[in-house]
Amino acid sequence: MLDIAPYDERARAALGTAAPPPPLVARPDDHTRVGLLYLLGYSFKALQRKGEARSYFQRVYATDPNFRDVAARLAAIEQASR
Repeated sequence: MLDIAPYDERARAALGTAAPPPPLVARPDDHTRVGLLYLLGYSFKALQRKGEARSYFQRVYATDPNFRDVAARLAAIEQASR
């Protein structure tokens, strides 16, 4: 077991690096990203924050116009704002 924290200055000096290594975070693929944007739009719609919901649904539509019911949700938001 090491007696120092992974990002401790001594550890960086011993490794010869100036900064900690990049985090090991997976980047979502396009389908996952579109799903997350859709859920954000859905959430903002539920909170009655239609402008923000529209923005997220538009991003989904721009990427995949056939994703779930995004076209219908955008149309409903536009209809309600008239």
